[in-house]
Amino acid sequence: MSRRVFLFVIFPALAFLVASANVDADRGVSSAAQPPIPATEPGWDFKSPAAREAKRKYDAVLKEAETKFARAVTDAQKSLIEDLEATMKEATRAADLGEALKLRAALESVQRDVGGGADRSQLTACLPVGRWSVEFANGVAETCEIRKDGTAGVAEPQRTSDGTAVIRGGSLVIAYQDDRVERWTPIGPKMVVEHWFPIAKFPSSTPVLGIAHRLQ
Repeated sequence: MSRRVFLFVIFPALAFLVASANVDADRGVSSAAQPPIPATEPGWDFKSPAAREAKRKYDAVLKEAETKFARAVTDAQKSLIEDLEATMKEATRAADLGEALKLRAALESVQRDVGGGADRSQLTACLPVGRWSVEFANGVAETCEIRKDGTAGVAEPQRTSDGTAVIRGGSLVIAYQDDRVERWTPIGPKMVVEHWFPIAKFPSSTPVLGIAHRLQ
């Protein structure tokens, strides 16, 4: 290769490299290869032990605050349940059944938030075991037997059925196999019984009301 051809090839290449370097310098980019940026959460991938300790302390304080808040909410819910139960009993004694039903709906809403994880042994622990006589406002009378294992049976002149019984929100709820459900709420030694047919109407529709007396 002649000297003239060599210079003709080399000089344009050098000129191109110099121009590229100037462009990178104008952009603030080094011509050397840049290391890859780690894909971590911005601002928290510290090398400093002091900074990592500060983040650890923050997380610990935040967790403690969240725990205290959850405990305070639970305590407030339990207090609200007690107040609503007392007010509902007063409304029932005063024969203000409309108000009692509204209070019951509010009570159930709070109780769903507090006690959604109870197992069946807890739900049947306080069953009013025994035989009961129920007289409804529409003139129907029934005899109901509640058993320790959470089963129940009912007998009327025109109807008999078996069912399952659980405690929910301070009341007894019996779901019968013939598509009926009853909710029993204790008022002293008696029970206020709400009866729905069919089950799909529970608890939004107005129930038939009755009073239960223990037979044995």
